[in-house]
Formats: sequence, structure tokens, C-alpha cells
Amino acid sequence: MLEIVIMLIALILIVELFRQIRYLRQKVYEISSHKEELTKNLIKELRSELCIISTISSGIEVNLEDEKINKDSLMNSLNDMSTSIKNFEDKVNWFERKLLS
Repeated sequence: MLEIVIMLIALILIVELFRQIRYLRQKVYEISSHKEELTKNLIKELRSELCIISTISSGIEVNLEDEKINKDSLMNSLNDMSTSIKNFEDKVNWFERKLLS
């Protein structure tokens, strides 16, 4: 009788162990999917910010070649580029914190 109880307890523990393993696998998959989604979003943001910076720098270059740019316009364009870079750096830092948590 004692052996049957011990075997039954062992069987219950094995079933619970498999349930926990399945639960942990599911959690790992969810975390992996979440990190993948964050990575995709960061890449989209990177492309967007790079397009903005590229457009601004192309405008500066064209205006400098045509000698149509004044100091204030140049400073505004450079400030816009600086802001875009800062925004992207903030997004990267946020992303790093999310991945590490």
C-alpha cells in the first residue's frame, strides 16, 4: 500500500514537473517574440530617423553647392539633425532597458 502511495506521489510530481516545463517554454517563447517585435520596431525607427537625417543633410549640401544657404538656415538644419539623432539615441536606450528587464 505504501509503495502505491509513493508511486502515485511520484506520478503527480512528474505530471506537475511537465506542466511547469511547458509553462516555462511558453514564457520563453513569449519573451523571445516580444524581443523580436521590439527589434523590428527599433529597426523601423532607425530607418525613419536615418531618412530624416539624410534628407536634411542632402538639403544642406545642395544649398551649400548653390550658395543659397545662410547661417540661420544652416544652424536650423543642423539643430534638426541633432534632434533626430538624440531622439534615436533615446529610443535605443529605451530598447536596451527593455531587453535587459
